[in-house]
Amino acid sequence: IVFVALTTCFSAQIKLNNLEQLPMAKLKKKKNSTGWYILDASQDKLILLKHDSKKVIRIAKLEEIDRIISNKK
Repeated sequence: IVFVALTTCFSAQIKLNNLEQLPMAKLKKKKNSTGWYILDASQDKLILLKHDSKKVIRIAKLEEIDRIISNKK
């Protein structure tokens, strides 16, 4: 159990250190939103981190997403 917890924390830290490379999601209902980083996904839900505040986390259903934009170079 300790190994799983450490692995999860390490994975999360890697994602937070490389936010610019994470894909971004635009929500359907908020046309003027700045976008959300996609931290993780499971089945039909996504964990999102707000692009401009980085302190707001949201769990959204896949059907709420208008589009996903890749930031890979």
